[in-house]
Amino acid sequence: MPAFSIKGLLGGLGGGLGSVIGNPQFKKVQRQTQSSGFPTTLNKTQLWLTTGSDITVVAGSEVRIGEYTIPAQQRIHLGYGVSGGNPEEIGGVHFDIMDDTATNSVTEAGKVRIGYTNANGTLTCVVADYRTERVSDTSASVGISRSDYPKLPETPPSALGYPDQLAMEDSKIFVTFESDAADIIVETAIGTGAVNYWELPVTIYQ
Repeated sequence: MPAFSIKGLLGGLGGGLGSVIGNPQFKKVQRQTQSSGFPTTLNKTQLWLTTGSDITVVAGSEVRIGEYTIPAQQRIHLGYGVSGGNPEEIGGVHFDIMDDTATNSVTEAGKVRIGYTNANGTLTCVVADYRTERVSDTSASVGISRSDYPKLPETPPSALGYPDQLAMEDSKIFVTFESDAADIIVETAIGTGAVNYWELPVTIYQ
């Protein structure tokens, strides 16, 4: 009769209990690494390039008129909602670009462009551009209602082939304007009948 031994017992347990004890298999746990993004809008107060200063524009030349630096520990994507989803859940874009007419400001016709840029301005991602006739209720040629604002679903830089770092801390969201004519656009619209409203939808992660 063979002698009993602990070694023999372990060796007979399907390849060795010792190997199971010495190499435990742990179940991997997937951890949430970021909060869900929430939709909001940036307005003219947040975006206007230099508080307290109007901006001179030149015909056919792109001029930066708005900028927002992404705060620490945040990631911000332009737009909100899902492309092809419920239109009521997709952000709408609105920009009143107003001139310095003495009595009542009127819309300055041209093209508004939005996008991302890194902190040094050496890498830029353009997300969309719009004619003022499409994005302003005060347009002389076409007035739009809120339901007709151009829709901008959430669009991270990677959706356009750019690094996602462009949407993270210290990078910037920019607004430029290419005017049809030389003029001065104002931070605060002149006159009681003039409106002065910007709405840029974004999704914030923090």
